[in-house]
Amino acid sequence: IFGTVDKAQDGSGGELDLTVTTTGMAVASFKMLLQRFVGFSPEFQQAYETKVAEWVRATTNDPISSIKVRGGDGGKGSGEVEGSPESPGTPGLIWPDKDPSHPGLFLIETRIHCFSADQAQEVIAALKLLTPTTASTEFGIFKLDGGLNEQNGVLQIGLQLGITGINSDPVLLYENPQDVTYDDHYNVIEYNYNDEAHPHGDWAHVIDMHWSWAACCGDGFILGPMPVTPYTVHFAVGDYTGLSQFKIGTYSYEKEAMGYFTMPITHAKMTYGGVLLEGGTLTDYCQTMYADS
Repeated sequence: IFGTVDKAQDGSGGELDLTVTTTGMAVASFKMLLQRFVGFSPEFQQAYETKVAEWVRATTNDPISSIKVRGGDGGKGSGEVEGSPESPGTPGLIWPDKDPSHPGLFLIETRIHCFSADQAQEVIAALKLLTPTTASTEFGIFKLDGGLNEQNGVLQIGLQLGITGINSDPVLLYENPQDVTYDDHYNVIEYNYNDEAHPHGDWAHVIDMHWSWAACCGDGFILGPMPVTPYTVHFAVGDYTGLSQFKIGTYSYEKEAMGYFTMPITHAKMTYGGVLLEGGTLTDYCQTMYADS
């Protein structure tokens, strides 16, 4: 799900607090700090992603949707490892003058997009068991010394890099790293349910997000990937400025254009119950619609 806010019509910029509650989402992410000898070329990244996909299939007996590798601190820097530049979508090089204990190292985050929440939970459980040695071997990140012994390419992995070293955050925020005045941030609380009150999966995330944007620009987020198993996404607008409408859009391949359902933004506040999206398979939909016919 792609979310965006348009720049204010009066040129004033704006702010938005939004709570998004999801069930059934399917992301498993982990961070790694790599040794100095690891060169993260496009060829290396392709081979690395292939190794990760093979590892997931061997772990869960299922393929994955996709893999994305990005700067491991979320782009702007979380403070966990100082100096990683603002480069979401590419590996982040730690600047030597900012982290003298680990000069010239790569800090990367690998986002594994699974087909179901159950598969993502299996992957996260397996990630917690990896060590720098086993990760170096499984993912092909090592070099051979003169005696053909493997030297680990992974220096630290997962929870060794903090509580966000392994996570299931299903959201990415756009950022404006050039101007810290317009700071975007979010907080995620994860819940595991095993009761009949949560028919769309037993894995839920409550995401409290905040955006600030300048008069020149928009802002937004990416939520996903969307699994092939049932899921829900609930939006509840909090405080805001510079906005007047809440739109839900879907792409029409026949018309080759987006179509929107539009409501006043006040109707998306929790006072009105927020906005709920439900996703599932075509089979589930047909069975619900035509069960009595």
